[in-house]
Amino acid sequence: MNIEDEEDFDRPSFVHTRKLGLLEQQLYGHVRAAVDLDALHGLEEHLVLVLMEDFAMGTDLAIDLSTQVIEAALRRVIDDPARHISLGAPDGITEEEKAAVAFDGTCPFCLAARQASERAKAAGDDQHEELCACCEMVCNEWREKHAEVLEKAGLAKPGSDVS
Repeated sequence: MNIEDEEDFDRPSFVHTRKLGLLEQQLYGHVRAAVDLDALHGLEEHLVLVLMEDFAMGTDLAIDLSTQVIEAALRRVIDDPARHISLGAPDGITEEEKAAVAFDGTCPFCLAARQASERAKAAGDDQHEELCACCEMVCNEWREKHAEVLEKAGLAKPGSDVS
């Protein structure tokens, strides 16, 4: 990932060694792409609401504290030994199955995620975005390339165009 145009990202470690600085910028781009920023933002927003409602905090304090708690959680993830091994569900397990296993009825974030999922289902939202013609073409090319695997997984009918 090339982010040379973004010269100023927060706190680069290597400012006097150009080659290390460039490597750090490149890695930062990949790390940033590996993080679901929308999900992280959603968690932070929900944390603000939990702090305001359950802990009777004012908005400004809740926002400041949520930022600190999210930063601390990200630091913990970096030090978590589990990041060196795969603990994910095996291939073939659906997102719905993964969510059911990970659900904690005492966690306000799990509860909010489940409520959002139930609202989406009730609204008939299958959580698939409408694609533009270009994206649809790329997806169809990918499906054609992987047609045999998709068919074996039951995600394409034999002899279909898998779209």
